[in-house]
Amino acid sequence: MARRLLMPGLMRIQLKLNAPLGVRGLHVKLLLPPSGRHPRWPELDEDGLMIWPQGEDTLHARTYTIRAEQEDGYLVDVDVVQHQHGHVSHWVETAEIGATVGLLGPGGSWYPQKTGDFIMAGDMTALPVMMRIFEVLPNAQFRAWAACPSQADADSYFGPGRVIALCPDNFPSTIADILARQSQPDVAWFAGEFQQAQTVRAVFKNQWGLGKGEQLAVAYWRKR
Repeated sequence: MARRLLMPGLMRIQLKLNAPLGVRGLHVKLLLPPSGRHPRWPELDEDGLMIWPQGEDTLHARTYTIRAEQEDGYLVDVDVVQHQHGHVSHWVETAEIGATVGLLGPGGSWYPQKTGDFIMAGDMTALPVMMRIFEVLPNAQFRAWAACPSQADADSYFGPGRVIALCPDNFPSTIADILARQSQPDVAWFAGEFQQAQTVRAVFKNQWGLGKGEQLAVAYWRKR
């Protein structure tokens, strides 16, 4: 494992795999073994069902976006948001280079059939997916907003002028209103906190009348 700080609050880790990911997908599940114990990984039973280790061997599992693959899938980049009580973010900050971690996947994707006028927004947990969408749909006309510490950070991550940066502290209270003031797009996408996703989904469906395959507002986490 290698790591570097991309911007305040966002760390990139590069994982070296024993075997390439192979099947294409958007996300992987990161599996952290209990501290001080030899890891036991999930196994498939004879019926093909996943058997997860229990008790003292229970793994901490969280889903993350594959930001990029290199060396034919043997190196995988994952961007992790840093926050005070995050188990994975603490591991990312403190783990020694070469520490062992498990990956399960990849899987999942959502790319619209239309590629016209595309509105996209997300908090810091959504930045890697937003960049993947930019890459997959190079001919779409994007209007995009993201929670980033500064416009310079947004330009560094996405490329100059692609995304309007919103202060992460203000993003939750402002993004739905910002989107509601926009003209109707062909396609709309949002990812972030659960309540924010519900509010934004109402804009997509009720105000703009976008249907299945034209809009997605997904919750990546839930505020406690």
